[in-house]
Amino acid sequence: MASRPEAAYAAAEVTPKWVLISWHHLLPPSLIIPAQWVQTQHPRPDILTGVEMYEHLLVALDGSSAAERVLEHVEALATAFDSHITLLRATVSTEMVLAQEGAADATTGQVAPTLDPAPIIDADRDTAAAYLNTVASGLRARNLQVSTEHPAGAANLVIVERAAALGASLILMTTHGRSGIGRAIFGSTADSVLRHAACPVLLVRIPHQDEKEARSS
Repeated sequence: MASRPEAAYAAAEVTPKWVLISWHHLLPPSLIIPAQWVQTQHPRPDILTGVEMYEHLLVALDGSSAAERVLEHVEALATAFDSHITLLRATVSTEMVLAQEGAADATTGQVAPTLDPAPIIDADRDTAAAYLNTVASGLRARNLQVSTEHPAGAANLVIVERAAALGASLILMTTHGRSGIGRAIFGSTADSVLRHAACPVLLVRIPHQDEKEARSS
């Protein structure tokens, strides 16, 4: 069996659609191919055969066109396996708003008037709900089963928590393609999800240049 680095370089020679690997803590020294990576830290034999393997897909989005690059893979899997899709976008929590306010006060050295986080939280939740409904409508038009969630909290935490609560078979999300190890490869959110999720994770790599173009569009 080829080592992880050997597998990465071999995959680069044939330009595959997907690259599938299983890993725990060690990562290949570089990613040189636009590929998808699937991780299973805690294998679940009960969902590894038949249609049930991808019965429920949890799709993490952030409102960007770069994150939406995962949707073509979501649609392909859901169509093939008759999967239920949950689209998730994390929203700001009270704690996050107050922490940001505290950091701003520390930077300026001045104590600002107490901020009411409710309008910020409500606006972010409404924006997330509208965005997810738009994406869901496009998938439903293709006869796919879709629900949406916009829980408050840090994205890496709510993705893992909701995947466990929903019994998700697979988490799908995008990540940037910069070289390096750990978070330098996957991005801090994706790295955290990879390390803590109880189900497999499929990452769609977005090359850095494509990510910059998506953000500017």
